Amino acid sequence: MLPLHPHARLAPHAEAVVPACLPPPHPPQSTIQNPPNILFLLSDQWSGRATDFSGRPAIPRTPALDALAAGGVRFDNAYCTYPLCAPARASQLTGLMPHKTGIVSNRRPPDLDRRELPLAGEIFEAAGYDTGYFGKEHTFRLGYRGMNELGSYQFSRPGYIADGCVLDPIFIRDAIRFIERPREQPFFAVVSTINPHDTCIVPPKVDLGGKTVMDVTRTFYKDRQYLRGLELPDPRPNRTPPPPPIRQVDPIQAGWTEDQWRRYLAVYYLLLENVDWLLGLVLDALRRSGQEQDTLILFSSDHGDLMGAHQLVGKLTFHEETMNVPFLIAYKGVIEPGHVDATHLISGEDILPTFCDYAGLQIPAVVTGRSLRPIIENKTAPWREYLVAELNNARMVRSSRYKYMRYSTKTDTHELLFDLETDPGEEQPLPDTPEHTRIKHKLRNHLQQ
Repeated sequence: MLPLHPHARLAPHAEAVVPACLPPPHPPQSTIQNPPNILFLLSDQWSGRATDFSGRPAIPRTPALDALAAGGVRFDNAYCTYPLCAPARASQLTGLMPHKTGIVSNRRPPDLDRRELPLAGEIFEAAGYDTGYFGKEHTFRLGYRGMNELGSYQFSRPGYIADGCVLDPIFIRDAIRFIERPREQPFFAVVSTINPHDTCIVPPKVDLGGKTVMDVTRTFYKDRQYLRGLELPDPRPNRTPPPPPIRQVDPIQAGWTEDQWRRYLAVYYLLLENVDWLLGLVLDALRRSGQEQDTLILFSSDHGDLMGAHQLVGKLTFHEETMNVPFLIAYKGVIEPGHVDATHLISGEDILPTFCDYAGLQIPAVVTGRSLRPIIENKTAPWREYLVAELNNARMVRSSRYKYMRYSTKTDTHELLFDLETDPGEEQPLPDTPEHTRIKHKLRNHLQQ
């Protein structure tokens, strides 16, 4: 077992964007004597608006992740860089925004093999870590690079209907075996479940197109109750359809009844509970093996799900339900437990630099994300004022109060501004008053910078 290490000094971090580069040709050296294990728990399509990990009785119930939150820091204002699997995951593993990785859709970029990117697996493998990736990858195998162990089944595609229900237990079993394996060096492990992505609607041109897991299971169909005798969950309160040019209500959902919305949420929440149970098995194995105190643990999701907000499901909008993701980080004896951070704006591109910082490794100069360590250790440390996210034809800027969306077409540009304090459900774009125009101008300028 690795002894608990002292605090490492902060690794240098360049804020300026420089040409992309691979990890240095010479193996990076940690600045600390006994670097920690790194355990990255990643789910798919888990909205930060679905759970608060407070431990209070709720639907869904997440005891394993509630305990993880109680033992570390919960960031409530954490956001994906792009509300789609491949671009968001590439940001998490490289510390770069999607326009820098070149992955701006779920289709492989033709020049991807020619791009030199800082990859988590290669960085930690070069630093002497035993590396492993278990579960959904979906970054065109970039996530596998530098990984010594990939488990018994590799999965690098979206996943629909029941892939997660079938395969996630296999991924968890393989990850537990990896964690429990005797070793001399620290480990870096990504444990990535497909679920709750099984809730996702199948694309129209694929077999079972337009269907979800709700359509092919009898769960909650006649019994009219959720688990533990509870009523089926109520639909999201913000049901107002989104204004153009935001993605409009799909014809399938346009005809859904109140009962169908409740069943959709019930199945989605059940998938969340299943993922919590599976990740709990991983955390139990970490404890049993005596490594919990030597391990930095981070849980998040690539993006969220709209959960019926605005009469939508899935993602590909800038609404809070799909952009806001759960974000928990714990490191026993190093990170103060039980803290909730509802102030700082956190991005998926901050994950890799945070891992490097706690491991005592220099953050690659190309990385644009920022280590969370300064604000974990000092709540008043300087931090970003704005957070940016992307879609292929759109950009979002989030401040502490406002959210600005800019959509571009070949012939026009549309701008929307929401006040998240007075309109947390994002149902009413602000009118073009002089004050709101000034705010738009300020956020637009930040985006252009």
